[in-house]
Amino acid sequence: MEDLSRRRKFLQAGILGSMGFILGSAGIPKVSVGGESGIQQPLLDEAIAAHGGLDRWRELTQFSVRMSLYGQLFDRKGHGGGELAHLVCEGTTREQYFRMTGFREPDLRLTYRPDRVALERTDGTLLQARINPSDAFAGHTAMSQWDDLHLAYFCGYANWNYFVVPFVFADPGFECVEDDIWQENGETWRRLPVMYPSEFVTHTPVQTFYFDGKGHLRRLDYGPTLAGPGHVAHYCDEHKIFNGIVMPTKRRAYRLEADGNVVKSLLLVGLDISSAEFS
Repeated sequence: MEDLSRRRKFLQAGILGSMGFILGSAGIPKVSVGGESGIQQPLLDEAIAAHGGLDRWRELTQFSVRMSLYGQLFDRKGHGGGELAHLVCEGTTREQYFRMTGFREPDLRLTYRPDRVALERTDGTLLQARINPSDAFAGHTAMSQWDDLHLAYFCGYANWNYFVVPFVFADPGFECVEDDIWQENGETWRRLPVMYPSEFVTHTPVQTFYFDGKGHLRRLDYGPTLAGPGHVAHYCDEHKIFNGIVMPTKRRAYRLEADGNVVKSLLLVGLDISSAEFS
């Protein structure tokens, strides 16, 4: 096992330190490492239990979610106007696979894997595909337009991540440090910065997750992303139970400024879930 003191210093002074305006400074962090490490990880354990528990999660292999996506990000990237208003999204819980049906037309489907994205008909007719899709974002700016396959990659990895948190943090390769508590709107939340494995596709290698007194996920901070250079505060509300799994059905993402101010006057991304099924 790696030396935990070195690991803790790396997390504090290295990657996590680069996001200090978000994380603050913890006194003595509690180090958590995903997988069978034998290390106590109280906040992560509590959060997983509050969202349905690891035993229940490991019984499940797939999910299906009815949802809508909207906001200034999609307008700016050329995919507004209700293009993403009536989606049926499906994925697997063990690997990064996600498909989104109802994009623009009822029988159009975007599919995502880290190494390939595609646009196809629901009857299986392939319309477009792209190998190594992350390469297509090279040279992009915040104002760059996205084609359908750019959208498939961003929505695919982002939404898959949303639906497997916090359970995925128990997998090998994830590293966590419980940070100091956070006060917001009269509530006290506990913060869990997480470092992702290098091969894992997500917004950014380090993200901070906020959990309320019930253990429910209420916010996550990340950035910059493929969508632009800024940081994001992403709020999660209206938690409901679907087949024993607790998940937020309302998500709102806003720009997070360097001083910690959240710019709620402009909605970057809204995500509303009307129903979900895990099996």
